[in-house]
Amino acid sequence: GVRNPSPRGAGNYRRIGRARHHRQRRAREGLSRLCRRNHSRYDQGTNDLISKNYQASLTALLKAKELNPNNSKIRNNLGMAYYFREQNTLAVSELKEAIKLDKKNTDAKLNLGTIYLNQNKIKEAEILFKQCLEDLTFTSLFRVHYNLALLNLKQGDRKSAFEELTLSLKE
Repeated sequence: GVRNPSPRGAGNYRRIGRARHHRQRRAREGLSRLCRRNHSRYDQGTNDLISKNYQASLTALLKAKELNPNNSKIRNNLGMAYYFREQNTLAVSELKEAIKLDKKNTDAKLNLGTIYLNQNKIKEAEILFKQCLEDLTFTSLFRVHYNLALLNLKQGDRKSAFEELTLSLKE
């Protein structure tokens, strides 16, 4: 059989196409490596936070933030690491930024509300806790009800506090 002749220079186009394909793949892999590195720093920082190793948590989360400053989860955990290192101004700033980046970050709202409650900023805390209650998929609603119970106790409303505690046990 006679082969159909290929268009003139088709081999060059294929080589150029392959080269472009390989550059794009290397770029994706580089981005993928960067994402994996950032994710591992986030995971390490989160694990350190849970283990109460707050200095190591701060170090890892600051590196993760450097690589991805618009990640709401990183900013939330960084805020909590600052909080546990008694850096409330930095903690509040990071938590506010986490909420600004993702209005649906209920963890950040709960954490910021808890800090406000501890600072006796009752109205600000209550607003955030009520926003948390609107997220029906939030897995820590019991914490929201518990914090609302504490808030009610601070306001001298024992009846509402008892109701919130009862709700926290049902969650």
